[in-house]
Amino acid sequence: SSPPKPQPPSSYRVLALYKFISPHLKKDYLQSTLRPQIESFLRSVHARGTIILACEGINGTICYPYHYYPEEEEDEVIDFLTNHELFHELRLRRSKSNNQIFHRLKVKVKEEIVTIGDDVIVTPAEKEEDDEETQEEESVVVTPFFLPKKK
Repeated sequence: SSPPKPQPPSSYRVLALYKFISPHLKKDYLQSTLRPQIESFLRSVHARGTIILACEGINGTICYPYHYYPEEEEDEVIDFLTNHELFHELRLRRSKSNNQIFHRLKVKVKEEIVTIGDDVIVTPAEKEEDDEETQEEESVVVTPFFLPKKK
């Protein structure tokens, strides 16, 4: 018989995520269906942080317990989010932390996922699909990642 698999050190994954969605979602769907789905799942895996839902998409950063196995890249949080019908091409940034970096979980429905000043032109849905080389110079694609500073 083979020896038992050693337990990896307990750690946390920090996940920054966003996706602009076109056509836009209905606010009542966000409030009555999507928000409870996401919040319920994230609570079940002890995630903390903030997720913002808006008619234009999703944005947020969360932190949750994660066991790092070098030979496996299974992550039920990433699987849940990317297998959702709306978030197949969710943009993700992963990092590690030795501690939980947030105090609580908040899943909010807001007017927009990224607040931007009036003088900036943003055309995310159309421009994300184009090749970066063919994008017009005056358009701006927003990548809102706010990760904690490494100690």
